[in-house]
Amino acid sequence: QRLPRRMVHPERAWDPHPLQLVLASRLLLPLALLVAVFLFLRGEAHPGGGFVAGLVAAMAVLLQYMAHGVDWTEQHIQMKYRAIVAAGVIVAVLTGVASIAAGAPFLTHGSLTMRWPVIGELQLTTSMLFDLGVFLTVTGATLLAMVNIGRIETRVPKSGGEVARPAS
Repeated sequence: QRLPRRMVHPERAWDPHPLQLVLASRLLLPLALLVAVFLFLRGEAHPGGGFVAGLVAAMAVLLQYMAHGVDWTEQHIQMKYRAIVAAGVIVAVLTGVASIAAGAPFLTHGSLTMRWPVIGELQLTTSMLFDLGVFLTVTGATLLAMVNIGRIETRVPKSGGEVARPAS
């Protein structure tokens, strides 16, 4: 038996932002960012580091885009992805150039131990700075690529007409 036409509402049948996904994404964002920080800090002695942490952070933000949509996410999470990529590349290159300025080969590892009042001893390494550059580059590049792919989908005409394709 077919449903009467007045009972069928295809425009309301599919919610682009389901409540469960919205709630889960808001709960998972801080947790995923904490995991990214953990992976970043763990990378000095164990598997992990800037690359994996950058992917985890990018996926946390991409989940916000999937749950809330492009417009909402860009209003609430205002990041300039190209600037993040540029900052990451600059930090990574400057880390390598600093070792040349110190008279060592490019990207030679160095460390500095600092004593903090409450924390105690903290060892800062140049490899951690390089990983920071990798983290920023991977996070920014992943988000830049994925968000631009998402924007392409939102620009497709809804009328069912053909999208003009460039001539080869």
